[in-house]
Amino acid sequence: MSSVADGVGGWRAYGVDPGRFSRAIVRNCERLVNTGRFKPDEPELLIAQSYEDVLTSKDPIMGSATLCVIALHRCDHRLYAASLGDSGYLVVRHGRIVQRSTHQKHTFNTPFQLASPPPVQTRQFYRDLPTQAAQSSINVEPGDLLVVGTDGLFDNLTDTMILQELDTVKLENDDPLESLHQCARRLVDRARMAAFVPDFQSPFASEARRYGINIAGGVPGDITVILGLVINGDEIHAVELTDATAVQRSSRSTTRRRLHRLSESDLERIFVSPTLRSTSHSVPRQQP
Repeated sequence: MSSVADGVGGWRAYGVDPGRFSRAIVRNCERLVNTGRFKPDEPELLIAQSYEDVLTSKDPIMGSATLCVIALHRCDHRLYAASLGDSGYLVVRHGRIVQRSTHQKHTFNTPFQLASPPPVQTRQFYRDLPTQAAQSSINVEPGDLLVVGTDGLFDNLTDTMILQELDTVKLENDDPLESLHQCARRLVDRARMAAFVPDFQSPFASEARRYGINIAGGVPGDITVILGLVINGDEIHAVELTDATAVQRSSRSTTRRRLHRLSESDLERIFVSPTLRSTSHSVPRQQP
């Protein structure tokens, strides 16, 4: 089982650390799996129980988060997934995307989300249900690559960019974990760098235009990537990388100022070379 959760940054405006809620959800998922209270072909039930445990905790945690859970069923060699919001996954086979999650949103930059609002609500909060999670499954084959990530990855890298990085994974390597780790590092670095390119037609900008919002460039945000390699029908080697340097405020002008510190060669490498190094910051997402 692998899972990622992304706290909705708008909670910072209420003095709430958006990471607490998402971390609690993931910890509950791990605990339920480790105690055997989990069916790999029903990841949506794992989400529901993890969420319920957060809500009924003696120390309630306010916040909201998107979430993606994938699990490999050893009996039928099938990958099962459940995702809510814009955290999601890809299955890549022989350099092609053969399966992907469905990103769910109420409107632009407002994804579906599990939420734990204040006891006394003074405004409307988005609060979606675990039963609304998008569910999918696929038979996996040895050599399949699995990418699980938050919107910080998928908002800033096109499919072509992601596939370019995955093409560097050496499947025949004696140490596949090291190859996976290097690739995951490049994915995180490249997404981080692309977030600060003002004229890049990012997936985030393309989505905005579908809503009549004319913007360009990527969007700074927390980036988590889990990269897995299917070894056989019942085994996956996986690594996880997270880049989550948060800031309280940001704006398009701030993004441009930060971008001007990058050299032309740095910007060129985003689109030409799969190897990048940079720094990262995140911005609050749509208010909950």
